[in-house]
Amino acid sequence: MSSQPVKVLIVDDFEDDRICFRRYLSSDDTYSYTIIEAEDGHESLALAQQHHPEIVLLDYRLPDSEGLEVLTELIQRHQGALSAIIMLTGQGDEEVAVSAIKAGAQDYLVKNKLNKAKLINTIHRVLNQQKLRQAVERSQRKRQIITDLSLRIQQFLDPQQLLDWVVQDIQQVLGCDAVAIYQGMASERTLLAQASDGPILDAEEAANSLNPIVIPLGKGTGCRMSVPIYLTFSDNETENQPWGFLTADYLSEIDSTAEDLELFIDISVRLGISIQQAFLLQQLRDELEERRKVEQTLAHAQRTLKHSNQQLESRIQQRTEKLAEVNQQLRQKTAEFEAIFQSIPDAVIFTSLEHRIQSCNQATTTLFECASADLVGQAIDILYTDENGRDRQAPGQTMPGRYETTYRKQSGRLFIGETLLTLVEDKNGQPMGYLQIIRDISEHKALEQARLWAEKQLRQQEGQLRLFVEHTPAAVAMFDRELRYIIYSQRWLEDYRLGSQDLTGRSYYDVLPTVPDFWKTLLQRCLAGEEFACKEDRFPRENGDIDWVRWELHPWYDESGDVGGLIVMTEVITTYKRLQQEIIAQKHLLQSFFEAASTAHIGTAILDENFRYLQINQTLADVNGLSAVSHIGRKVAEVAPVIAQKILPIFERVLQGTTVTQEEITAYTSLQPEVMRHWLTSYFPVYTDSETPKQLGIVALEITQQKRNEQQLATLNTELQRSNQELEQFAYVASHDLREPLRKIRSYSDLLVRHYQGQLDERADKYIAYIIDGAIRMAALINDLLDYSRVGRSDIELQSLPLKDVLEQVIDDLQPKIQATNATISIHHPLPTLPGNAVQMRQLLQNLVENSIKYRSETPPDIVIDAVAAGECWQISVSDNGIGLDPQFADRIFIIFQRLHVREAYEGTGIGLAVCKRIVELHGGKIWVESELGKGATFYFTLPAK
Repeated sequence: MSSQPVKVLIVDDFEDDRICFRRYLSSDDTYSYTIIEAEDGHESLALAQQHHPEIVLLDYRLPDSEGLEVLTELIQRHQGALSAIIMLTGQGDEEVAVSAIKAGAQDYLVKNKLNKAKLINTIHRVLNQQKLRQAVERSQRKRQIITDLSLRIQQFLDPQQLLDWVVQDIQQVLGCDAVAIYQGMASERTLLAQASDGPILDAEEAANSLNPIVIPLGKGTGCRMSVPIYLTFSDNETENQPWGFLTADYLSEIDSTAEDLELFIDISVRLGISIQQAFLLQQLRDELEERRKVEQTLAHAQRTLKHSNQQLESRIQQRTEKLAEVNQQLRQKTAEFEAIFQSIPDAVIFTSLEHRIQSCNQATTTLFECASADLVGQAIDILYTDENGRDRQAPGQTMPGRYETTYRKQSGRLFIGETLLTLVEDKNGQPMGYLQIIRDISEHKALEQARLWAEKQLRQQEGQLRLFVEHTPAAVAMFDRELRYIIYSQRWLEDYRLGSQDLTGRSYYDVLPTVPDFWKTLLQRCLAGEEFACKEDRFPRENGDIDWVRWELHPWYDESGDVGGLIVMTEVITTYKRLQQEIIAQKHLLQSFFEAASTAHIGTAILDENFRYLQINQTLADVNGLSAVSHIGRKVAEVAPVIAQKILPIFERVLQGTTVTQEEITAYTSLQPEVMRHWLTSYFPVYTDSETPKQLGIVALEITQQKRNEQQLATLNTELQRSNQELEQFAYVASHDLREPLRKIRSYSDLLVRHYQGQLDERADKYIAYIIDGAIRMAALINDLLDYSRVGRSDIELQSLPLKDVLEQVIDDLQPKIQATNATISIHHPLPTLPGNAVQMRQLLQNLVENSIKYRSETPPDIVIDAVAAGECWQISVSDNGIGLDPQFADRIFIIFQRLHVREAYEGTGIGLAVCKRIVELHGGKIWVESELGKGATFYFTLPAK
């Protein structure tokens, strides 16, 4: 931050604006400010006269005068002593701002658009312009001093007189404490002239340098500037030989060492020329005096040497003519070079190795808006505004090459220049200086930045548009004039079943080749500028499906106003169309339902939230003895007051969202007051466009006759149960009582065989065999009949029963039959543990396994037992590879005494599967068979898991 505060006068009658300006300025990191405030023009003129501010922020509208009047008065009173005036205007006062600039204001700011950055940047810019202007004025003043000094130097011919005067004049011009001129370098130096207010300090360090230097003399004690003085001689070997050096001592710190050093160097150059001129003149006077003496001494030899003089004069004449010819050629080459140099359209600057400008062409002065004299002798870095440019010109860091640098014109305007920096060498390869060619590329850079900005904006807009289109919930696609895809939405890919393929650049017709001709015609007409839309249209798919779509076609226009392509927006409304059709169908269905329900003697009705009839069929209307039409709009309590007392509380529950089913209503009606009638009713809420039901529906089925039938059925069931119990008792008793006489028949038959077989004839033996076989079959039939009658005679006790253990017991019991038939029994999935009766479960599995062994084919039986969970039940299956059965007999085999085969082919009583069915049903399950003739059979039965 600058150590010296900048005085700022704020002239504004609004305190809030002044507070805002103070806050902005206090946050500046570059400068500190002393702020003076005035509320009107009169006060501002007085304060400006008193404080001499560097910056004035002047409001255009003041209570006692206009800002332009105050601006003019400030400029007239102070005659440019004020550094800068910045006019503050409002929105729409741009013409006033222009007038203020013309009247002498350095800049203007619009208060409505003002912010901290804009205010601080404007003040910085004005202060920088002020510094540049002061630097230019200081340079012009020093240049004038050098010119005056050069003129006075030429007036002195005596070298010592010249040196004495020069040191005094330099001390006065530079304001230094001591100036000295030495002849010779290092230890051989000789003090020739001095001007000081005290003793001359030791110059040992300065004498060791052949370049301009500044040597600090110690902390707080100032510095010494030392510049070598060169003399230029005619022969090339001694050209620019160091003659001595010039020193200036400052016993206190100075502000601008660099500027004084530049002036010091210019003085030393002119001093070297004057010293050389004075010494040459002195040498010429000495030579003339010596020549007169020689002429007097050699007068007698004049005639002798005349011929020699003539020869010498001839040689001098020849050399003079040759020199004139060379000078003429040199002037011609110089003129040609100058013409070429000046005609180059780019700025060309030649600098010394110390980067001081030695010459420049006309394009340079035009580019930097200054005269050539303003640049020659100046350091090249006055043209730069950035540190990069200065760094490239720093001693030891100069890097020839091509650069882009920001330059400043004399007017303060900045521009970007492309710089070609080249090192210039003499014929011996020694560096002479640098050549810089500068071309103003500001317009090119501005155009390039504008192009890049426009491209960035275009990319951003294109990206935003693409993102919007891609994620819009509608099917949208944009095409060029050749109907090639530009952008499209994800919904487009989904609706047209195009997957995830990239469509960009592809033809519309290539992607959708089955486009109908009328659609192609519409696309071409749209490209001609027409717009089309359709709310409903059939869209056939390639697979034959028909969808319904809503579509729009719009052309889009390029920057020239021509049609650049078209935009297609479609929406598949098949679901909407179906819903619309379903709504219509539902209305018809509801009407048909009401009519059908009435035909089936089922009453239906729809009521609103006030229990008024919205719709009712005739069946329900007949209960009240009225027509269906006369119910519409009337309340239930009005039409059927007796029934309303029972059903209105139910209506309240339904309107809260509860569905009531199987509600039985019993009441007398006005049509049949002596008959108690029964209805089975259901009530359900009807939602329209809210989460709370606003309507309710009623379905009523009169069950008066059913109730009568149920009473009769209950009486019959009681009689049936009593009959079944008597029948079961009879079967059990009959089977039990038949066993004793059957045992006697079997015993006496065995006695006949044992005592009389072979003693009677052959026919007698056959009859006895028939008796024994019949007894055996009768015993088996009685045993099976007893088993069947036992199942269900009393309540069964259930226990947690592992079916795996039950099956293992069955396999052990059937082991003889398994071995005899080479049967294999396997379990596909583990059998579960279920609640069941152990005896009955064992009988069930044994009957099924025995059945698979009995009805085997020629192949050994392969029996597979499996179990799978089926909801709240387990499904058990027993599969075999036996002879199977015809599916039409799948139910018959579970009926007692039903057989599909003759007794001679397969033994049995026809009771085993009937027992299985009864056991499964007593456990709460069901049993069935799936089979084909010759392909085995699978018996399935289900048992509750809990």
